Amino acid sequence: MLSTMWDRLWRMHDETKALCLVRPQALLRRFKEDHLAFSNGRRESDVDLADEMEESPAEHVGRIKSGPGGIQEGDPNEYTQRQFFGLILGPVLFVLMLLLPTPAEMEPTAQKMAAVALLMATWWMCESIPIPATSLLPIALFPLMGIMHTKQATAPYASHLIFLFMG
Repeated sequence: MLSTMWDRLWRMHDETKALCLVRPQALLRRFKEDHLAFSNGRRESDVDLADEMEESPAEHVGRIKSGPGGIQEGDPNEYTQRQFFGLILGPVLFVLMLLLPTPAEMEPTAQKMAAVALLMATWWMCESIPIPATSLLPIALFPLMGIMHTKQATAPYASHLIFLFMG
């Protein structure tokens, strides 16, 4: 069950990335996978892979393998160096921010908030964990760190705009 949820979060991450970067071919491919069945699925997947490689070849270099069945792409959820680096760097920056002396004009709560922001920004930029999972970190971390209560931390997620983005 946890694996299924994690895979769904990665799918949501890919959909969000395709929407934000305006990649109509990636969105169309995802729609076709989810809703349409093709009789010549093998050819269709080859065309889709070629389209994706034109858009962002660096993301596919480590996953492309050729064999008797033609060109095949490995699991896209395997961690790249960038993702693994971000997975380590995020918590390191988080701890460093907490260990640094608090500036004279800054309250300790603001420093804790900055630590959470550094962690989230690092994981967002490096795509270390899915965007939906990263966006939920404040719900867990704010109450644990004493930044704000759970009710206050979850209130922004109830905005009508947030529900619009979540679909």
